[in-house]
Amino acid sequence: MNGGNAHLTLGVIGHVDHGKTSLVRALTGTDTDRLKEEKERGMSIVLGFAWLGFEEGIVDVIDVPGHEAFVRTMIAGATGIDAALLVVDAREGIKPQTLEHLAIIELIGVSRGVIAITKSDLVPGAERDALLRRLRMRLKGTPLEFAPAVATSIISGEGIAELKAALRGLLLAHEDAAPSLARGYLPIDRVFSLPGHGTIVTGTLRAGRIAIGEELELMPSGRRATVRQLEMHGREVNMVHAGQRVGVNLRHVKPQDVTRGDVLAAPGLLKLGEWLDAEIRVTPDAPAPIANGQTLRLLFGATDVAARVRLLGKETLAPGEAGLGQLRTARPVAAAAGEAFILRRESPAATLGGGRLLDVAAGRHRRGDGAVRQRLAVLARGRGDEALAERLRGSGIAGMPLPRIAEMLGCDSDAARAAIDGYARLHGATVLHLQHHDALCEALLACLRDFHRREPARAGAPLPLCRASLPREVDDKLFKSILRGLASSGNIAFGNGLAWLPGHDPFAALDAKARGRAEQIEAHFLQGGVTPPDVEDYTIERASAALFHMLVEQGRILLLTGQLPGQRIAFHREAIEAAKARIRSAYPAPARFTVSEARGLLGSTRKFTVPLLAHLDAAGFTRRNGDIRVLREGLQAGAAARSGEGA
Repeated sequence: MNGGNAHLTLGVIGHVDHGKTSLVRALTGTDTDRLKEEKERGMSIVLGFAWLGFEEGIVDVIDVPGHEAFVRTMIAGATGIDAALLVVDAREGIKPQTLEHLAIIELIGVSRGVIAITKSDLVPGAERDALLRRLRMRLKGTPLEFAPAVATSIISGEGIAELKAALRGLLLAHEDAAPSLARGYLPIDRVFSLPGHGTIVTGTLRAGRIAIGEELELMPSGRRATVRQLEMHGREVNMVHAGQRVGVNLRHVKPQDVTRGDVLAAPGLLKLGEWLDAEIRVTPDAPAPIANGQTLRLLFGATDVAARVRLLGKETLAPGEAGLGQLRTARPVAAAAGEAFILRRESPAATLGGGRLLDVAAGRHRRGDGAVRQRLAVLARGRGDEALAERLRGSGIAGMPLPRIAEMLGCDSDAARAAIDGYARLHGATVLHLQHHDALCEALLACLRDFHRREPARAGAPLPLCRASLPREVDDKLFKSILRGLASSGNIAFGNGLAWLPGHDPFAALDAKARGRAEQIEAHFLQGGVTPPDVEDYTIERASAALFHMLVEQGRILLLTGQLPGQRIAFHREAIEAAKARIRSAYPAPARFTVSEARGLLGSTRKFTVPLLAHLDAAGFTRRNGDIRVLREGLQAGAAARSGEGA
């Protein structure tokens, strides 16, 4: 337990008029009926919020409406809670909404809670005992089967202290998730404005954290907003974490720009989707099965939207059954994979089931596609690396950013890098599943094999051609990373704007006459040294030009730009290395030299010396300052030595 830092979000559930709001007021001192209409009608119609402080931490209390007409509002409060406080009137016992609320918290994954028997002062002890026995029978197989039960009365004060102790027990037993590195997202369940503050939204932070000054994105509109202030339990804070109830004061948006059900998230964190892959479960007490093609209300977070059900491999799911399917929403929605949802029938109104979203930006699947069902079954099992690997596979060749992987795992980038070893590859900041990594590598290798087959006398394939052999979704950074990876493993070589397979020998494709002519051309430039022959003498005739350019592609001859427009100068690579050695010997840094001095040293002319020195500047061998040059390598060595002396 981190002293004072423990946190639990508690949903108060139960049938209308069973005393939820009054009990919350007795526990916390807060009246969660805020609206005039609620006070006039004597029941909650919107979510109410309060909190209960203990030495060890805080319990956020969400009072959800009990009336059937406001079950949708109840679900908005329930999806996000850690535990439930089930309220049952001692006189009335279990009622329809009691059962529906129990089914809903089970569907969203709540597994712990406490039971409060309210108005206990109005019934004899024997009736209380009988009610508790019936309640225990009805709760068998539910998340609250073994939950402690406390008889309470807000009139006499009976059980209030005991109930607080039970809630403290929930807080102490609750294991907070490890501090998340993820960027946050907040389903918005309330929007309002205050004079001098502007737009304020509230909700329970579902993941990550939000800090003052952070820029966030409103989904689905895509509007950007900046966090001006954060408030928890009546006090300002600089940052909030997953699971905490928060009010967010926003800059750059007006109240009319935001609606209940919108999501506030880090830019790019959530995707909009209309085809949602899902694991669907029908409650055992559902009044009807869920059928393929049926349109139901889909509820998660604060979102409420019509959705058509597409079951994969089945026509119906009977009460108590589970299966895989897709939900086609009437409008794009923003959600996160793993989000719990509820499915309700509109007429007659009833909760039929729910489940978890597996992929929130899926395309339309073929219902009989076994591979799709297999992939979704892996995601539904949700076993650590297995599920992450499947999500990476599903992300395709676009991959996923390493920070996103770290967010999903709740760890730093180094740990995420280690976690993906064995089933993924890191290219820059992009993580690719091995299946897609290997496919891209094979496509590039196939391009080179095909090019060498078609153009055996060429030294290699131009890099733009290699780039074009890969899918459009592969950006330049990923292409270069794939290229470097293949080169480091010895599968390819690249340079001078070309890529080739190891062992490829363009000369092997030449007949004896052409090979002899190529050797002759290379010998002429080698013999010419720093006063080489004119390029035009070898590029006028077509066959010689092809051989000359083959030597250039191989890097045996370097083709440079001359001083005059359109002029080209070529040196053999060994001539350039010899010139570098003579300059290094004659002018070690920090010695300086001019073009004229270099020309005299090399025994060349200005026509050749100027392009040669420009090439050495570009290669980082020399550094030019006006008409003066100096060796870079000597300067760097001297700087390193001076740094060592200072140490």
